[in-house]
Amino acid sequence: MKAGDLVRLCMVCYPQYDGKMGLIIGSHVCQPSSTPKRWWKVMINGKLHPYAISTSDMVLINATR
Repeated sequence: MKAGDLVRLCMVCYPQYDGKMGLIIGSHVCQPSSTPKRWWKVMINGKLHPYAISTSDMVLINATR
């Protein structure tokens, strides 16, 4: 995943976004653990989601080149 990709969020974790797509704006890596995880800034309905979202909570819909 990268900035510009379209995603759908996990319906269990984010039921308020049912049927909506998000646009990845950017990312950052959390390093406190031994296995770094990538988290994403996602825009939904023209608004930036207030928290970063984990890769495991998203499905890639359309990748940019």
